[in-house]
Amino acid sequence: MSFFSLPHRSSDHDVARKGEAFYHGLMLGVVFPLRARGYRIESNREHGLGRSDLVLHPPPEKPGIILELKEGKKPKRRKATKAQGDDVSIIEVQQALTQIRDKKYRYAFDPETKTAIYCALVFTGKNVAVKMEMADILMM
Repeated sequence: MSFFSLPHRSSDHDVARKGEAFYHGLMLGVVFPLRARGYRIESNREHGLGRSDLVLHPPPEKPGIILELKEGKKPKRRKATKAQGDDVSIIEVQQALTQIRDKKYRYAFDPETKTAIYCALVFTGKNVAVKMEMADILMM
């Protein structure tokens, strides 16, 4: 078992949102080993026009990574079908990806960073919807 601390790269916002906080902590643990590959991790920092969830600053010649995490809404009906839940997740994951673009989180990166992977994750209970896109951040 390993323990880690990110005293200068985490924020009190990491625990402020109860629903998302669990998933945020989970993903922070998942990406933490990328530090050994030269990535610098920032959590809940202001970039562009908002506060990005996780930004992974890359080593030279690698893409940066922006992760936007959301807690999904459960379908309103008690006996909602799996397809209805999937429809909700598809909409929410697209909204999270749009948030990365619209809030201009790409401004987190140094000018040398040429590309980034935008990754939106929507967690609903045990399910997760993921949508990613590669972005040429020099052109934006």
